[in-house]
Amino acid sequence: MKEIEENTFPKIYLFEHLNGSTKTNPLKDYLYFLKFNGARGVIDFSYSNACDTLHTSLTIKENFALEAIPLSLIKDTENNLNEFLKEQKNPHLHKLIDYLGCMNKTIKELTSDKVKLVTLIKALLSGSEYVFLKEPESQFDGKILNALKRSISHEAITNSRKFFITPVNVENWVDISTHFIKKCPETKSFHIIQNVLNNENHQIELTTPYKFKLIKQAS
Repeated sequence: MKEIEENTFPKIYLFEHLNGSTKTNPLKDYLYFLKFNGARGVIDFSYSNACDTLHTSLTIKENFALEAIPLSLIKDTENNLNEFLKEQKNPHLHKLIDYLGCMNKTIKELTSDKVKLVTLIKALLSGSEYVFLKEPESQFDGKILNALKRSISHEAITNSRKFFITPVNVENWVDISTHFIKKCPETKSFHIIQNVLNNENHQIELTTPYKFKLIKQAS
């Protein structure tokens, strides 16, 4: 059996909250967690949270061009965006883009589920090292949710991107996640637990369970 280095393993973290605590800011939690896990300097991340990261008066294509594709491709936006999308090697991401339909519609013309899908695709297209997703499965089920999960797995495995997900339902993500991260509201600490239910992660133990103490609570 070919030995696989530890850093080639996907890292898909599910954030949970002990004792049913939901009064928290996911983005602050993600960033605090990374800082206490040794991250230094500027953190290269993209964040999907409803429509907060979109320009509602612009079209889907224009949002992708402004936020997702490299700045060097901004000139001749239409052709460069089309080429950029074609060059994406994630087949499941292409399926998600197909679900959008016409990309010349403005964000404010879209239904809420399409808006959510745009924010998720934009985060996946960004190429950032860390991808933070708040309740990514809300409003989705069946084919779209399956394509989303497969797209995330592809990016984590092929491009070594790290995903931090605060799910609506943890059970939706057990099959692809590598770790559970729980924040205790009383001690303000994070606990990391490896997901032993995911058979793909049984080849090697990625980390030893540990916890990080927060200096202050993320509100």
